[in-house]
Amino acid sequence: MGLEEKIREETGSFRYFDRFWKKKWLKRTILPFATILSLFLSERKIEAQNSLNHDPILLIHGLDTRLVNVDNEYCDFNGNRFVGFEDFIEFGKRFGAKKGDAKYDEGYDLDRNDAIGFGDFIIFNRNFGKFVDPLESTWDEFSKALKDDLKLEDGGIIGRWVPANFTKADFYKLRLTSGDNLTFDQQGEELKFAVDQINKVTGKKIILVGFSMGGLAARAYLQNEFNPKSSALVTVCTPHVGSYLAYLSENDKPKISEWRSKWKEKGFWVEQAAELFVSVAGINKPAIKYLAPGSDSLKILNNNIHKMPEDIQYVNVVSEIPNLEALDWYLELINRYALDYEKNKDSAASIGLLTRGDGVVPTISQLLSYAIVNTNSNNAKWYKEAKKDITENSEMQVSHLDGNKQSSILTKILKEVADNTIFSLEGKIVSSYGGKIWYVNPSGSNRRHLSTPAWTFSVSPSSSRIAYQYDKGIQLADIDGSNIQQLSEDGSYPCWSPNEKNVAFLRNLDKGRDIFSIDISTKTITRLTYLEGDVRNPSWHPSDNILFSSNKTGTFEIYSLDPKSMEITQLTSDRENSRHFPSSSFDRKSTVYIDWKYWDPGPFVDPISDLAIIILDNSTGKTTKLDIKGNNYYPHFSPDGSKIVFSKYIEREKEYFLHTINVDGNPLTNMNVTGKYPVWIPNKE
Repeated sequence: MGLEEKIREETGSFRYFDRFWKKKWLKRTILPFATILSLFLSERKIEAQNSLNHDPILLIHGLDTRLVNVDNEYCDFNGNRFVGFEDFIEFGKRFGAKKGDAKYDEGYDLDRNDAIGFGDFIIFNRNFGKFVDPLESTWDEFSKALKDDLKLEDGGIIGRWVPANFTKADFYKLRLTSGDNLTFDQQGEELKFAVDQINKVTGKKIILVGFSMGGLAARAYLQNEFNPKSSALVTVCTPHVGSYLAYLSENDKPKISEWRSKWKEKGFWVEQAAELFVSVAGINKPAIKYLAPGSDSLKILNNNIHKMPEDIQYVNVVSEIPNLEALDWYLELINRYALDYEKNKDSAASIGLLTRGDGVVPTISQLLSYAIVNTNSNNAKWYKEAKKDITENSEMQVSHLDGNKQSSILTKILKEVADNTIFSLEGKIVSSYGGKIWYVNPSGSNRRHLSTPAWTFSVSPSSSRIAYQYDKGIQLADIDGSNIQQLSEDGSYPCWSPNEKNVAFLRNLDKGRDIFSIDISTKTITRLTYLEGDVRNPSWHPSDNILFSSNKTGTFEIYSLDPKSMEITQLTSDRENSRHFPSSSFDRKSTVYIDWKYWDPGPFVDPISDLAIIILDNSTGKTTKLDIKGNNYYPHFSPDGSKIVFSKYIEREKEYFLHTINVDGNPLTNMNVTGKYPVWIPNKE
């Protein structure tokens, strides 16, 4: 039922309802009585929805371009776009509450004085019976598409001045306390409030979707928050390095009218742009000043891009329309923009580049990569790490005001982003680096980290749990980081048994290291090796044997250990080279390891080191050397046995990068992500 039909049903006719709220004596008599009565009404309970698969979505509105600021939307407590009796009953339940009381909710404190009293009642009374057009209404068409096309549950509105009556859902809409007066940092703080509330209800990180200036609010949150609860940022027509709106003044209104008349044949975008230009020209909206290319606000924001997480998804949705050069006739928006770019050295912009865009924001300004140009080395380093997860989509060809209404394009983009947040290690490559456990697609895209900190680790065969070594010996946790157990007070290099009942690990002893095993259910620890030399790199073979390397004969060789009989079998023999990092194929037919050759040619010549990848056929004993030069470490087979993932130390970068190669030696692929001790997780099927 639509709003008009609902009112008609409740009141009999619009005429009757109009007469009611126009009679001040009725409002002053009935409404206070309703307030007192509602104090005795019970609270409405909200049922929680089913748990989400993907991360929830938060839609963030852009600049408020209304000529007059209104407050009636903050009286629409139930979000149905009309200030009516339902809102009044909810208001009455909290009447008299003060900050700190259980009943107090900032969303009902309309005069923002930390108490819900008669001052708030006066504001509500003034707006009673009014239809509202709230800031978040800019998302109406897209919200409908999310519900109709993707079958997502709408969680309603959230914000500092919005009643906290939402529950677990697929997406929400943010309402800022102001759409034109807050700094980027203030917007980020209000966004943090909303994100924390959603995270508390859903237990998940949030996908941030910002339209226009809303994208900058999201960036401010990501840059200022030490550990942001976000898995993705989608910006739609966002002015990362400024907007044409910043150049408009009261004196430009006659120019805008003339410009509209001359260029109206160029397309409907001219009409839309002209209406927007007139609405903001000469209006004292601080947020518009912040959007000027080279403004202090944008400089600070763009100089700190490196503070955003490197391991979340970034999508810049860009819109371009034809004939944008019309903006330079009379309005001179492009020329003024180009001059500011050159003066502030924010980007290598040219007139040609600036004649592409959505009529309000140039294309280059809609790209996060251009906000980094000519800023600082920290940003450049950040971009190098994050660029694998930055997507620039330019399918849209509409004016700025229609940018967030392109439902078919945006739903497709958002579905892909949301699907990527559904946690699964299936088919992923998992590695450790910098004290974190990372998982990534074999292509190198969508790199994320688990919540568990670790130096060395082992994922259980079912991918449901993880054994890891960090600062407190060997620990065990569910794959999401919950249910942490302490397995041993010391040890390193844990590895799971095929039946997931035991975890083997290395323990330091007086004369080196040996392999121990711990029974997970009883916590009983058993020593499995008693070797004179050192033991390294244990890996539990799918056939229930443990592979490891040891120098018990002088040089490091590969051995196989039967954990039941504790019988040890030597698999390789070479008195010159060392063998390390053994790992078995999933079908048990092959073993891969590193053959380390090191020799010193003599004085005045640098020592030579070659770490080759060797594949051993377990049935014949035949070995195959892959022709890969350089320092290669930690090889591991893909689930089907056709490829090997390994770490290669790149001297010029001083980093370990993950690579893949076919078992026949071609092709060698740099995944362009850092990592050590990689393992390739199979799909369940």
